[in-house]
Amino acid sequence: MNKFTQLLCTTALTATMTGMAHNAFAGTITDLLSPVTVGPSNTTVVATLNLDGFTASGGTGNLTGVTVTLIDTVAGSFSAQNTTESQLQLYSGFLQNRMSITSQPANLSLPTLIDQSNSTGSHTVGAFSTYSNLNLTGTQSETSNATGSLSDFLGAWSVSISDLGTDSGSNQSGISLSSVNTGKVELDVTYTFTTPVVGVPEPASIALLGAGLAGIGVIRRRRSKA
Repeated sequence: MNKFTQLLCTTALTATMTGMAHNAFAGTITDLLSPVTVGPSNTTVVATLNLDGFTASGGTGNLTGVTVTLIDTVAGSFSAQNTTESQLQLYSGFLQNRMSITSQPANLSLPTLIDQSNSTGSHTVGAFSTYSNLNLTGTQSETSNATGSLSDFLGAWSVSISDLGTDSGSNQSGISLSSVNTGKVELDVTYTFTTPVVGVPEPASIALLGAGLAGIGVIRRRRSKA
C-alpha cells in the first residue's frame, strides 16, 4: 500500500469515526398520580402528593419543560328525610367542595384554590319519605407550566393539597338532613426533554467518507488496468 492509498483509507476511517453526531431528539415522560381523598361533609382531608423527579434516559437527558395539570373531581349528595306525618315539610340545602393547594415548587403557578358548589331552592318532602335532589358533580382542571430554573424537578418534589367538603341546610322540625361529599385529586406531570443520540453521521462527515471511498475505488481501478 503506497502513501496515497494509505492516506485515503485513513481519511475514510476518520470520517466514519468522527461522523457520529451528537444530534438531539425530544421526548416526553408523563407521571400520573391519582390519590383519592374521601371526606364526610365539614371534614378536611390533607394529602401530600409526592412525585419522582426527572430521570429520563438514566438522568442523561436535558430537561426543557415541565407541565402540571391538577384535576379535581367531586361527587356529593344532599338528602332530607321526613319523620312526621305532614306532607308540607320544607328543606333547602347547599353543598361545596373546596380544594386548596398549599405548597408547590416556587416556579410552578398552580391555583391556590379550586371551588365547586351546588345549591337548591326549597322543596317539600312527603310523610315518612326521603328525598334527594341536590347533587354535586363535576371536574375542574388547572394547568401550569414551570418557568425559570427547572432544578426543582430534578429530584423528588411534592404538592400539598387540602380538600374540604361542606354542607348547609335549613329545614322545618321533623326533617332530618344528611349529606355526602367526596373529592378525587389527580396530578398529571409531563416532562419534556432532549437527549443526545450517538450514531447519526452529520452530512459533512458523510460527504467526507464518500470522497475517501471514491478515491479508494479509483486506485483499485488503476491497479486492475495495470
